[in-house]
Amino acid sequence: MVKRVTLATMLLAGSFAYAQPAATKMGVVDAEVVIRGSAEGKKLLERLEKYQAAKQVEIDTKTKELADVRNKYQTQQLTLSEDARGKMEKDIEQKTTGLRRVQEDAQAELDDMKEQGLRTINQKVLPVIEKYAKDNGFTIVFDKNRSGIIVSDNSLDISDDIIKLLDQEATAATPPPSK
Repeated sequence: MVKRVTLATMLLAGSFAYAQPAATKMGVVDAEVVIRGSAEGKKLLERLEKYQAAKQVEIDTKTKELADVRNKYQTQQLTLSEDARGKMEKDIEQKTTGLRRVQEDAQAELDDMKEQGLRTINQKVLPVIEKYAKDNGFTIVFDKNRSGIIVSDNSLDISDDIIKLLDQEATAATPPPSK
């Protein structure tokens, strides 16, 4: 009888061992690191910087034009006729409005370019992360910036691995230059 209880206990204990879930393997990806470190992300950041620099030249030109008109108005306002003064005030108002519009339009366009670029990169990054997680036995991978993680062990960060895989995939997808 003792043998039966011991055998039944061992069988029961063994079934609990099998019912236990496998260890959870977690990883963390810092999306900003992936964007700044990957070739695709660097291209996006370069495009955004070029656009911003070009728009800044336009904004600086319009700012200078506005400043010139304001200076001229301030130095001549006492000697100008009421009609001429009214025209200059209207010109200042139009240039101020034009400058504001250029700034707002440039910011809106920059935001759209950024959003579209990030969407494109995300469409490429997510499958790479999913494949990496599957190939390396990860149960769960968190986005460090969106998950609410405050502190994580750096050994959990797989961002550099994702950058390497993303760049390898981009290189493999790029056709060789034609001769």
